[in-house]
Amino acid sequence: QEFYIEVGAESREEVYEMGIEEGNAVSICYPVIFLGKHRVGAKALDDRALVFILLEVLKLLKDDTDVPDIYGLFSTQEEVGARGAIAAATRLKPDVALALDMSLAVDIPGVSESRYINELGKGTSIKLSAGVGGILANRDLVRDMKKIAKTHEIPYQIEAYAAGATDASFMQTLNGGIKSGGIQIPMRYVHSYEVCDVRDVVDTVELLYWYVKEGEKENKVMSIRVGILGYGNLGKGVESAIAQNADMELAAVFTRRSPESVKVRTAGVKVLHADELSHMQDELDVLILCG
Repeated sequence: QEFYIEVGAESREEVYEMGIEEGNAVSICYPVIFLGKHRVGAKALDDRALVFILLEVLKLLKDDTDVPDIYGLFSTQEEVGARGAIAAATRLKPDVALALDMSLAVDIPGVSESRYINELGKGTSIKLSAGVGGILANRDLVRDMKKIAKTHEIPYQIEAYAAGATDASFMQTLNGGIKSGGIQIPMRYVHSYEVCDVRDVVDTVELLYWYVKEGEKENKVMSIRVGILGYGNLGKGVESAIAQNADMELAAVFTRRSPESVKVRTAGVKVLHADELSHMQDELDVLILCG
């Protein structure tokens, strides 16, 4: 509430003579600086870095005829309600909407590792969720991006955050529902002197490029992969319920007993010890605790 800008004037009249009026936009002029081997600091990397990423992907796809129709949108007013994205998505009616944005990197002194959202230099960020009013990214889209990243050995992180709505949060509910998600770069000191890692930028270019090339090749409906922890009467009842739902599949059963002693009814389903849960996190969409 008490912020003053020195312009060198001696009176209100002189301020107006300089062309300065109420309502003029003001911005701090941060120079671009390079930090260490891989990092850059600058003004408005959110979203200038993402503009660069989208331009690079469009260049790579310029002469490629074996890709879907692509609309590269450089939208405005995301921070005040995603107005540009809403107008464009309403008009274009896309099948898939991907928002490019930043993800908070709070891997800094004074913040415990358990509170990290994403980290600099650890790869691109795939958005999973953004809390109430944000987005729960399309399950199949997230699964495809993770699969593509692994296939092409692209380092990636997952962003599951209680805030951080992006353009995708608003586009998801338009036109009866749009398959939506996000690809992001981790960034420190957001909305001030922002810092990102060039390696994460490169990884984001690669993931977006390969997703456009491969992500929507098949118009497939993917089932929800369910894991069951505990295989007593309750677990067996859940297994029966899964078998009656065409959009679900039982991916694995986890037990604290010896896996060899557990015989499941569903053919081909793996039985694993509960200690192996952490190794299956990318293979499950839902884990149901049964006991």
